[in-house]
Amino acid sequence: MLGLMLVGMEWCLRAISSGLPFLDGFTPTRTGLLLTGGAATIALSGLIKITSVLALGFIGMALARRLGGSFPDIGGRLRDWRTAVREFRPNAGRTLVALAASAGFLVVVLVIVVVAVCQVTGLGYGWLDAGTLGTANKVRSWLSIPTVLGLGTGQVGVLLGLGDHTTAILAITRPIAAALAALIVLRMLIATLSNRIHPVGALGISMAALVLLFPVVQPWYLLWAIVPLAAWATAPGFRLAAVIVSSVISVMLMPNGGEIEPYVIAKAGISTVVIVARPST
Repeated sequence: MLGLMLVGMEWCLRAISSGLPFLDGFTPTRTGLLLTGGAATIALSGLIKITSVLALGFIGMALARRLGGSFPDIGGRLRDWRTAVREFRPNAGRTLVALAASAGFLVVVLVIVVVAVCQVTGLGYGWLDAGTLGTANKVRSWLSIPTVLGLGTGQVGVLLGLGDHTTAILAITRPIAAALAALIVLRMLIATLSNRIHPVGALGISMAALVLLFPVVQPWYLLWAIVPLAAWATAPGFRLAAVIVSSVISVMLMPNGGEIEPYVIAKAGISTVVIVARPST
C-alpha cells in the first residue's frame, strides 16, 4: 500500500511539475499518461488500504494549481481568513473550475481502477460495506489517542464508583477525534492549493493526524506518516523526534503487533537500566 501510494505520487508530481501539456488535442501526451498512471497506482494502493486514497486529494490540489487554481497564503494566521477570502474572490471562478476538472479526472480514474480490479478478480464490492470498513471501531487500542482517553476516563469512573461508562465515553471521544482529523486534513489541502506546503509534506502531516486520531492504531500504521515525512521534513529536530519515538516504540511493541501489559514493559525497562548501569565484575 505504502509503496504504491508513494510511487503514484512521484509519477503524478513529476508530470504536474514538468510544465508540459497533458493533451495533444484529444490524445494524451507522455506527460498525461504519466499523470494517469500515477493516479491509477494510488487508486490501486487504496484497494489494499483505503486510507491511501487520501493521497489523491493532495495530487488534486497540486493539479488544480497547475490548471490555474490558487488560494491566498495566510499561514497560521486565522484572523486573516476574511482578507484571504476577499483576495480569493477575483480568481474564485477559475479556481473552482480547476478544482472541478482535477477532482473529476481523479474520480474517474479511481472508479475505473476499482471497478476493473473488483470485476477482473471476482472479489466484488463487499469490502466497501460500511460494516467492513468500520471493523476498526470494535478494537480498543491504547496507541489511539481518542481510545486511550476514553479507556482512561472510563477506568477513573470505575475507581470512583460511578460505574463503567467506557463505551459511552468512546462514542464521544472518537467522533471528536475524527472531526479534528478532518479539520487538519482540510487545512493541509488548502495549504497545498496555496503552495505553502509541498503535497508530500501535507500528506505526511495528514496521515499523522489520521493515525494518531484513528479509533485503532497498529504499530506499522506509523509508517504511513513517517515515510512521507522523511522525504519532506529533513530538519534535525524532526529526525531527533523520529529517532526517539522509534526507539520507545521498538521496546514497547512486539514485531507482530501483539500487546504487552504495561507493567511488563516497565519491569523490562527497569531491568535493562539496572543491567546496563551495573559495573562489570
